[in-house]
Amino acid sequence: MKGPPPVLKSLSTSLILRGILAVIVGILLLGLIDIGAGVVALAWPAPTALVLVLVVAFWALFGGFSEVFTRGIDVRRTERALHTGKRLAGSLNPKPSQAMT
Repeated sequence: MKGPPPVLKSLSTSLILRGILAVIVGILLLGLIDIGAGVVALAWPAPTALVLVLVVAFWALFGGFSEVFTRGIDVRRTERALHTGKRLAGSLNPKPSQAMT
């Protein structure tokens, strides 16, 4: 009697096992890529440092621009949140007459 093993008769079981296998293979491939990147970084430290500096620079520029543009849009919401926060902070502080001596 030919056919799939009894464990793989169910589609869901087969898909789960394929997913687990894909994760394991993916982890192994990422590990090999990381080892290769480490070897390249050791072999050519100057270009590696340059790439790192460029990545950090673009990250900072993108983050800065996105903060500037989103702050311009959310000024009202931020002011409203700050005002609410001040009211809440004021209600949590005891009045001088209620302070313990």
